[in-house]
Amino acid sequence: MSPNKTSTTYKAITNRAKEFIERHWRDNLTLEQIAADALMSPFHFQRIFKNETGETPKEYLIRLRIEQALHKLRAFPERPLYDVAIDCGFSSQSVFTRAFHQKYGMSPSEFRKLSFSEMAKLPIWDDSIRQYLLSKLHRKYSAKVRKKFLETISIKYLETFNVIYSPTTMRSESHIAKEFQTFANRVAAFDIPTRESEYYGLMNDFPLHTPLEKCRYKVCLGIAPDTIVDPKFFKMKIEGGKYAVIHIKGNIERMIQLSVLFFNDWLRPSNYQMGELFWFERFYILPTTKNYSIDEREIYIPIKPF
Repeated sequence: MSPNKTSTTYKAITNRAKEFIERHWRDNLTLEQIAADALMSPFHFQRIFKNETGETPKEYLIRLRIEQALHKLRAFPERPLYDVAIDCGFSSQSVFTRAFHQKYGMSPSEFRKLSFSEMAKLPIWDDSIRQYLLSKLHRKYSAKVRKKFLETISIKYLETFNVIYSPTTMRSESHIAKEFQTFANRVAAFDIPTRESEYYGLMNDFPLHTPLEKCRYKVCLGIAPDTIVDPKFFKMKIEGGKYAVIHIKGNIERMIQLSVLFFNDWLRPSNYQMGELFWFERFYILPTTKNYSIDEREIYIPIKPF
């Protein structure tokens, strides 16, 4: 097998394994179970997975759990720590607290009490996260800017819809755009009918909690519910429900800035809290390296009443 084919095969194996972990990350997963799904021996599979990701499957799984817990601590400040721990796949609150302290140097309850400015000063962050925290994310917006932004936020109810997707990361704007182009070309080669103007980017992680190169992201193309899809492709439903919608132009940093502003100035004083579904971007033309940060897109944030 040529080096290029070997690389492509290993990437496909790793992506399949990540999707399997994503479906079962709250369960008591073992290396043997993940390797069996990939139809490989545990030893060979773990070597491939670590070479591709820099993490063993166990390290990857624990990181996902901790980072999801961190997100829930911030998004659901009233949720009991025990509920956060169990919901994120930990066997007990004490196991969760020990794993959280090992990664962040403090307990979950201590972290939850930090203000945004205090959180920004912590020395625990990866360089890409620190870059955003120390930028203008928490600068004081003028009342005029805040008012104008808040007036653009709307609430929409979406019906459930179907997509095919390719898993990747939020490494950069150019990387995301390239992944959209590559995936669209691959879908066209298989003659899979997609819905025009339905291009979505699902964010499984958020860049204030996870380094950009590890933030899970899915480039998605909308399809009809009865579309027959080749097994080589991933297919999923994006559940319907109530979403807050932010209109945005700009790069990833701009998206983070507006998300922080949304959370502090719109969500906190509202009668809503974050929902459990994914955030996602919706594009009305296929993203390219030239238009990703220039053309307007929408950010859909799931919400539910208190």
